[in-house]
Amino acid sequence: MVSGNTVGVKNTILNRLDELMLLKQDKHMFVDVEILKEVSLISDGLKREISLLIARNGKIEDISIGDSGTVSFKKLHKRRAAEGLSGYRLVHTHPNGSPYLSKVDIGTLIDSRLDAMAAVSVFNGQPKAMTVGYISDNPEREVVYGPFLVSRLPHRALLDEILAADERVKLSTSLKTVDEDEETAILVGLNASESSMEELEKLAVTAGAKVLDRFVQNRERDKKYYIGSGMARELSLKCIELFCDTVIVNDTLSPAEANNLEEVLGDVKVIDRTALILDIFAKHAVSSEGKLQVELAQLKYYSSRLAGQGKNLSRLGGGIGTRGPGEKKLEVDKRVIRDRMHRLNEELFDLKKRRELTRQHRRDVGIKNVVIVGYTNAGKSTILNYMTNANVGSADKLFETLDTTTRRLTLPSKREILLTDTVGFIQNLPHELISAFSSTLSEVTSADLILHVMDVSDELILEKRKVVDDLLVSLGAGDKDVLYVYNKIDLFKPEITEKNSVLISAKTGEGICELMQKIEQIFLGKLTRAQILIPYNRGDVLSFIAKNAAKKDETYEEGGTLVNVTAESSVIMEARRMLLGGEVNG
Repeated sequence: MVSGNTVGVKNTILNRLDELMLLKQDKHMFVDVEILKEVSLISDGLKREISLLIARNGKIEDISIGDSGTVSFKKLHKRRAAEGLSGYRLVHTHPNGSPYLSKVDIGTLIDSRLDAMAAVSVFNGQPKAMTVGYISDNPEREVVYGPFLVSRLPHRALLDEILAADERVKLSTSLKTVDEDEETAILVGLNASESSMEELEKLAVTAGAKVLDRFVQNRERDKKYYIGSGMARELSLKCIELFCDTVIVNDTLSPAEANNLEEVLGDVKVIDRTALILDIFAKHAVSSEGKLQVELAQLKYYSSRLAGQGKNLSRLGGGIGTRGPGEKKLEVDKRVIRDRMHRLNEELFDLKKRRELTRQHRRDVGIKNVVIVGYTNAGKSTILNYMTNANVGSADKLFETLDTTTRRLTLPSKREILLTDTVGFIQNLPHELISAFSSTLSEVTSADLILHVMDVSDELILEKRKVVDDLLVSLGAGDKDVLYVYNKIDLFKPEITEKNSVLISAKTGEGICELMQKIEQIFLGKLTRAQILIPYNRGDVLSFIAKNAAKKDETYEEGGTLVNVTAESSVIMEARRMLLGGEVNG
């Protein structure tokens, strides 16, 4: 059956093309000229390109109709890492056009490992001239012959050149070593700033993609194709020319927009910003809780996109946008997804209750929790590592650290607190992640102090600061005490006059001591004084006070050690409770 753009084509023409597909041309002919004449006549009448996909035995495997400037064909299994060519040659018409091969033609030739790519100029319904291209042993260059008059085609020489090209490819090291696991991507933005596209590129690289190009369109959003049908077709040509596997869009697409774009782009996968970030989270989830949260977020995202996705679903489980925690394939059955989401919510609810009990215990014993937040890649994990020897993974990539990590930190007064590193924030953080990570992000809402870490070398520091501040408000942590930590002063040292701020370099350690003193000063401002008599046999209470009190003066009385304590009221309450062995009121 004829493929491609058959809209508006009469059934009589489609039937005739179907009949031509049943014909088997002489295997000693590069293309049957009589068949080519009929196809050219139809192509001229439709003012559309038509392609013939011909096997080496002469059988016509596919006839496809395109538009006035492009035509697709039945997709072949890519053999970029296999030996030899695909075994198929493509002959296509250029109505009222040139017989020469375009960049898109050459791109298709190489990407699909075609035996040959031929372009035929058509005038007044007749095929006039033809140019033929072959793959060379250099991936940067092709071998092109012609143009030839169609009436005088050197069939034997053109077929012999297929065998020569096949041998070149088999012997070519450069063509054998292409990494099929590396996805190639073109980034697409609508009214997107340069900084926004740069961030998208960092996200794509973090996900494992090789970015080939950026494609930015300034216009109103098209409800059907996102960037408009014309620009979508132009993007399709660019994907063919650059051998692109994936298009990554700098917005969240509706299911309809994603499906329509994929229809135009053909065999190219379309990933939106949300799916990209979810994929990175799936890649970096380590703890059991982190994996549960990522899987729930992915299922929420994909459950709304099941209807009408068709071929899109067949791609789940392969490549960017399809990974699940632990590299498990995502299920696509609605009932399975619904049941799985229910179980995940139950497991996360249990974890949330356990986390709340842990936090309550901390409050009871007076241990303060300082939570580190900030835009992704600001240096949060590096700070945690330097201050606590936590050995948390850190690298110059977005979302390198996903799971929450808590470590004990001893302040200059020997008082112990907890320091917690959280997942990095980012502009337009998918709402699926915010809801799924509620148990982890609750560390922020329960914090006694928030360290907002910023990269002073980043030109967009003010913009990113606002993103984090706004997210803190949306999480219900807008009223928390915040200490602004300006990191990476080894790269750039600004003049900061902000009262609740400190300049540091987590890489060199400069300013870390001042940071710890600032943390202690903030807590000292909330301390109260009390006098407690501790029996000599209650060393546990004395040890507890020593760890959690900022100041203490001791005198030795007949009944025990009299301690003048300056500490949080909760610490004093806990010490008295320990002495009485029960609850203390007032």
